[in-house]
Amino acid sequence: RRASQGGPLTLKAVTYASKTCGKLFEWCLQQLKLSDILQEHGPALRLASELDARLEARRRSVQQLRRDHAAEVQRCESTERELADLAAELEGWRRRQAGLLEEQAVRDREEQQRIAADGLAKEEDEGRHVVEEEEEQCAKKAAEAAPLSERRPHRQAEEAVEWMPVQVEIRQRIEFAKDSAQIAAVALPSVDAVLRVLKANPAAKVCIEGYADADETDADRISLARAEAVECMLKGKGVPAAQLRVAGLGTAPASGSQGPSTWGAKPPTAGSEKASNRRVGFQVVQELVIKGTIEFGPCSSDLDPSCHQLLRSVQQVLQARSHVCLRVEGHTDNSPMWGGGNGPLSEERAASVVRFLAQGDSGLASRLLPVGYGETKPVADNRAPNGKRRNRRVEFHVLQRESERCLRDVMTSKAQCRSLASDRRALGELSALCTGHAGVSAINVRRAAA
Repeated sequence: RRASQGGPLTLKAVTYASKTCGKLFEWCLQQLKLSDILQEHGPALRLASELDARLEARRRSVQQLRRDHAAEVQRCESTERELADLAAELEGWRRRQAGLLEEQAVRDREEQQRIAADGLAKEEDEGRHVVEEEEEQCAKKAAEAAPLSERRPHRQAEEAVEWMPVQVEIRQRIEFAKDSAQIAAVALPSVDAVLRVLKANPAAKVCIEGYADADETDADRISLARAEAVECMLKGKGVPAAQLRVAGLGTAPASGSQGPSTWGAKPPTAGSEKASNRRVGFQVVQELVIKGTIEFGPCSSDLDPSCHQLLRSVQQVLQARSHVCLRVEGHTDNSPMWGGGNGPLSEERAASVVRFLAQGDSGLASRLLPVGYGETKPVADNRAPNGKRRNRRVEFHVLQRESERCLRDVMTSKAQCRSLASDRRALGELSALCTGHAGVSAINVRRAAA
């Protein structure tokens, strides 16, 4: 250092003496300068190093805080999701509890109705046992009083037809919300109970009767929609369409729910009438089976002369039961009917049967209702000729509500009552009807006859 500072030992002199030593001498001088700089600025450099270290520590701290914040946000979001799930679960439990309470209320109402119906049935049985023997004797005397010429055709007519007995009774009722035809979940057990009855009795036919409250919008439409909704569900569960009929009765009371107190019916209370009228009930249909076939012309509603005698037998049976009303149903196979369709053809055939039965008896026409179902209710497979033949048929079903009304109308006129009291044959007919000897087994019709 001393040699290079003001002495003869300069970079130029060394380089002149030896280029190699000049390079080495130049490097040594640079190292001396660097050492001087480090001695002069060392504290500042150490401070800058410390500041860099602290800045790096602060950066790592900020990154850690950011990671902690993100984790805390995730925990908050998870907590909010758990709270939302708990709130949804709580709401589900509340809805289930409300459904259970509603189902329990429905079961309680059904149990009360069942107890009331059982009590009514017990009263009917007791009353029936008391008067059954006397009614049978009256019916026998009335039959014996008829001339032999009148009894023989009647006996032949009875042999040509058969009253199918009603083997089951369906007491289930399906209730609906106001202005709604949607079947509630609490009503599904009742639908399944009806399903079991129909599958256990494949020969039984049931009319699904829909009702509505007077304050509902379009009561006739909503009552029919309720009956059709139940029919659709039963068909979806495998019940054949041939077993089902539907009727929308609007605000009409249930069959047998009104009439003289001597019939044993109890009118509904004011508080329960509205709640129970938004419902669907089930009426097992009694059928008058003919032992033969009613034939028509091809693609025509004209009766074939070969079936006239069979229809005369049906006419005589109905004339002997002047208070029984029937629905005459026309059915076809699925063969195409050009120009009109099978629906109108079946209705025209049913009307032809009604016109034939009403010949010579104008009162009989008012007790017959022609209906055409076309190909919609087959009883056999249309792919086989024998199945097509079975599907081309006419059925006779007892209209219980109309028969009740027909019997009720007798009691509204004093002149008819006086005339009936002196008509031994008419009294015998009523006696046979109320005791079941007339073939009609519907309990409401028999109660009205009694």
